Amino acid sequence: MYSRQESRSVKSGFPAFDPASKGFIGMAYYFHGISLAARIAAELEFTEEADRYAKLSDSIRSSINRLYLHSDRYAAWYDGNSQSANAHALYFRICL
Repeated sequence: MYSRQESRSVKSGFPAFDPASKGFIGMAYYFHGISLAARIAAELEFTEEADRYAKLSDSIRSSINRLYLHSDRYAAWYDGNSQSANAHALYFRICL
């Protein structure tokens, strides 16, 4: 069993205990916020703003996938394969 201090500096070997990087989490929440802005603008019938936010969210999604999506022959994962990174990608619909 690792102490709190050790678990921060040593990979535990269990994806559920390994945190996602701050860069990935920041970009995931940025993507989520811009995606919500696009949906809200569309609901309010602000078509120009909705289009602009939709294009921006697509660009952010592409950047996240280019930087943080990894794969091999059998699987794909985000940002070191932590449970947190993969769950954020699924929940925020980054992996579509």
